[in-house]
Amino acid sequence: MSRRRSKVASFVDRFIVFKLFLRGLSAFILTATALAATATPATRTLKIAVLLPEADSSFVQAGAAIAEGVRAAALSSPEPVKVIYLPAKRGQSAISHLQDAALSGAHVAIGPIVRDAVQAASEAPFLPLPTVALNIGDRPSVTPALMMNFSLTLEAEARQIAEVAVSALPLTTQSGRQPSMRIFAGQSLSDQRIANAYEEVLKAHNVLYERVELTPEMLDTTKLLYTEAPVPDSEKPKLLPVPDQYENPSGYLKATNKNRAIMSEFKARLAYREPPYHGALLAMDNRMAALVKPRLPRLTKTWGTSLVNPNSGSSGQVASLTYDLKDLIFVEAPLVTITNENTFLLRFGVEMPKSVLDKRLFAFGVDAFTLACRWARFEPDIVFLGTTGQVEFHRSESPTVQRQGRLVEVESKGLVITTEEAARKPIAVPNFEVIQKPKAETKPAPEAGTSLNLLQ
Repeated sequence: MSRRRSKVASFVDRFIVFKLFLRGLSAFILTATALAATATPATRTLKIAVLLPEADSSFVQAGAAIAEGVRAAALSSPEPVKVIYLPAKRGQSAISHLQDAALSGAHVAIGPIVRDAVQAASEAPFLPLPTVALNIGDRPSVTPALMMNFSLTLEAEARQIAEVAVSALPLTTQSGRQPSMRIFAGQSLSDQRIANAYEEVLKAHNVLYERVELTPEMLDTTKLLYTEAPVPDSEKPKLLPVPDQYENPSGYLKATNKNRAIMSEFKARLAYREPPYHGALLAMDNRMAALVKPRLPRLTKTWGTSLVNPNSGSSGQVASLTYDLKDLIFVEAPLVTITNENTFLLRFGVEMPKSVLDKRLFAFGVDAFTLACRWARFEPDIVFLGTTGQVEFHRSESPTVQRQGRLVEVESKGLVITTEEAARKPIAVPNFEVIQKPKAETKPAPEAGTSLNLLQ
């Protein structure tokens, strides 16, 4: 009886192995079929399907901005391209949506956009056509062979800017200690994800840091977000004695003005002392950042993601936000820094989107188009400088597209694209000796008719 059972168990095992083999063979054949079907000779018009969200989805506006970027890129493409826009049907699955794209004659698909749909597509054993998914699922390393994942995640921006911030730290403080940093985080889910990404980088580099969770009470005050070190008596200014205002009015006025200048210089020197922490990473939007940045030490370099872009505010807020966020450095898509409508029109042939978010999504669509064109030819390695930054894809390493946004610094005249080398430079300290250098005394001109002794 036991021998018979063992034979049955052996047969079941072989059957399971054979079934798994057939499943793998089926996936291989279907993938190969998709590759052959989507091959695009140079003489054939490339057809790209853009998978849009359902009509009542909260992602409709985002999808429209991305689609506008794809359309603009297709219009300026040197090769013939046809773009097919496919909104999802109500309740349609991601795989069914991709099958519709394949049936429409598309050689490659851009989308889905929604995270859940991308997750569902990534769990499929195979896809009907090459796909540039515009989001990342829960397990980005596990995707079908024909899928790549391209996204504008805030976590990736946070990791990028944190790496630059760490490289900008001095080797030691003036007292010979290890420099430290602060993470200031808002309470929203996106703020917390950004702060967590900051922490990953700081921990990896063994940086001393403190995470500060900002509460409404902390934001509803102008109190400084650091403790000022006490000033030794030896460094305190020596003020001039002030004579009586009525007995010696001119002496009183002269001494008062001089003391006011001495205290002004003293306060400026205090503001430019070595800070208690040399870097501040902001995990928040621009409005909250405008409440935080002015309360940080003057010489603390401040960093953030694209959420802190002051141009994201309304037209009446931009000037105020730019003033409050001066010297802050953040990651952004370079296209977003274009503010001249004529420049934008000449480059893309369409009107410039009104909001910063729509401009960012437009750039996302432009770069997704470039990826789709090259993925349709099954290029395993894709590298280009796009409208969202430096874009890299290496299928043998990862199905995820890597994007490095450009560094942008807030200056009084507006936003300026900068380099990592420039971003690492410390904030300039004024030369107080030059500022407070006394003016040379000028003698009054001699009266007419007075003889001058030139040998004196």
